[in-house]
Amino acid sequence: MTDEEFLYQCFCNFEEETRRKAKKRANAKVYKKDLASIKTNAQLVLMRLENESTSIIEVRKNVLSGKHMFIRFVGITEIMPEHVTDSMKKTMDKLIHEVCRREAEMIDLVRMRELGGERIDITEIFSYNKYLPRLKGELAQDIVADAVKDADIVFGPSYYITATGTKYHQENCPYCRGRQLSAVSKKIVEMQKLTPCKCVALQEKLQGVDHSCVTAFVDESIHETKWDENGKKGRDGSFSYIICWGDLKNESEITPENVITQGVDYSTEHQNIERITESAIGKVLITLAYDYEFHGPVQVFTDNQHASVNWMDNRRNKKLVKLFHHVAVSYIPRELNTKADSLGRTRRHLDIPKEHYDELVNFAEEVNQLQKQVHRLEKKTLLQKEKIQKLSTELEESKTIIAAYKPSIWERISDYIKGKFAWIRSGQVLVDNFDPQVDLPREH
Repeated sequence: MTDEEFLYQCFCNFEEETRRKAKKRANAKVYKKDLASIKTNAQLVLMRLENESTSIIEVRKNVLSGKHMFIRFVGITEIMPEHVTDSMKKTMDKLIHEVCRREAEMIDLVRMRELGGERIDITEIFSYNKYLPRLKGELAQDIVADAVKDADIVFGPSYYITATGTKYHQENCPYCRGRQLSAVSKKIVEMQKLTPCKCVALQEKLQGVDHSCVTAFVDESIHETKWDENGKKGRDGSFSYIICWGDLKNESEITPENVITQGVDYSTEHQNIERITESAIGKVLITLAYDYEFHGPVQVFTDNQHASVNWMDNRRNKKLVKLFHHVAVSYIPRELNTKADSLGRTRRHLDIPKEHYDELVNFAEEVNQLQKQVHRLEKKTLLQKEKIQKLSTELEESKTIIAAYKPSIWERISDYIKGKFAWIRSGQVLVDNFDPQVDLPREH
């Protein structure tokens, strides 16, 4: 059930309880006086609650008045049914429905203020006996705010911890991947003196972004291209856009946290750059209305001064503007629109016929295969070069060794001649020392 439906169910239960108590203490005179007061004021309170321009202070006041009237009216209906008309019953039913709607809106404000407030479940809060009876005479917003501070209640829950860590985290903390997170109450966090993780600070930063309005920066261009929609050389037009949350005054306020979406799109316009700007503005508006269901105020900045003045001449843009609370287009100098311009220069989307697209894909695959083959050949060639270099080094080393141990031809001739002379000299010495009487036998 929605918050509004749950609150209405609570008042239906209060109605049955009030009827039982009304039987025990019937006082016709008091009830007649109360009924007259309700007939006088119920329609006025209902009108104020239905009026969206009513201030929040008046809304709170009339919600409390509506609750008191409803409880008193239920008792009167039980005791004096003959004095209650069908039209009065319908008016009171509308009144309590409107009270519940306003109460649900104020509970959403509590969710926006509190860390992890999107997890607040009022069905859990009003399941406690100390909170449910207060709903008859107090604002649900105040009751929920008190329950959030109650350390014994874990709504949703808001805090997640690891088994041994010293910090508390968001449910999907990117710094705790692969680790088990357990849900705990605020009381556990305070008792263990746990400090917030970076993911909590990031979530608080995201919650601080203004989601009530949107600012967009657009840039357009016409350039020469080797491919047009027919697969031939030509000109094409394109535009880029950056859409952000908040009322931004210049591009320096663009951050990753407040960017809703960004992109580059192709335009069929090849000549008039002003029409491309009009298409860019239309793209921004249709993206917000259709993809993000945003219908609040929109501010668009463009560096095309003429288009910033005449963009409403486009009949399609006139229709789109009706989807938003307010749309304004302002001129910004090109040097102050660098982020959208850079996006358009680095990313370009072109419509290419399927047959040409298939040719490009096949060509790209062939080039990829050739590059792989070249890489393998280069690797193989490098190995062969290293092998040849190694063999060359070994050959040079062998030549050096051979040269160290092998004499030259002249050295060999010289050694030969020296050897011969040495032999001759040794033979002459033997002849000079020869004594026939001693060296030869007697018979000789």
